[in-house]
Amino acid sequence: MTAPAEADVKQATNHVKDAWNDFTHCRRSSACNAYFESFGVAIPFGDGSIAPFAHAQRLTATSRDCIKTAKAYLEQGNKSLAVQWVMAARIENKHVRDWLGSHPDAVLEALRHCCW
Repeated sequence: MTAPAEADVKQATNHVKDAWNDFTHCRRSSACNAYFESFGVAIPFGDGSIAPFAHAQRLTATSRDCIKTAKAYLEQGNKSLAVQWVMAARIENKHVRDWLGSHPDAVLEALRHCCW
């Protein structure tokens, strides 16, 4: 398994903290109504596993709600949905959302040490 770069973990942590402190609802319903599977095909993890995107939607959840959901999935051992919910927290910023999806191991590390 390849450990995520420290700089990537720091950047992921900043994105997760920003979302954790964001109590606003989605301002673009078209974005929040989009299914996670529209984010891409699959998430490749450093351990060699690949997980497809889920047929789920953010809908009316706040960014903070998304991080809570992500942490719950991580605690259940579902790293794929944990990453996808972090991506959903930043769904309105495609650049950040895509960065999170391309750095899933850094996102998981950020979730392990952030917020509560």
